[in-house]
Amino acid sequence: MTSELVQASAHDLLARYRDRSLSPVEAADAVLDRIARVDPAVGAYVVVDPERTREAARESEARWARGEPKGLLDGVPVSVKDLVLTAGWPTL
Repeated sequence: MTSELVQASAHDLLARYRDRSLSPVEAADAVLDRIARVDPAVGAYVVVDPERTREAARESEARWARGEPKGLLDGVPVSVKDLVLTAGWPTL
């Protein structure tokens, strides 16, 4: 299932959050698992913050459970390029 989730579109993830067949926590865990397995050989990530990622996913999951997603992409995992200023992370 991990491979399926990391390749799913935002549209597919959001549809599954809506019908509750998937949670943002499950999607985040799938992405984090993929990064842990593949990135040592690839070196694509400067910073990976599993704690912050899971916290944000849990908050999103709670909003979806209440039927109150924060926005159009609430809970969709994203990567941020290290050229973008992000509080607490290095910018290269």
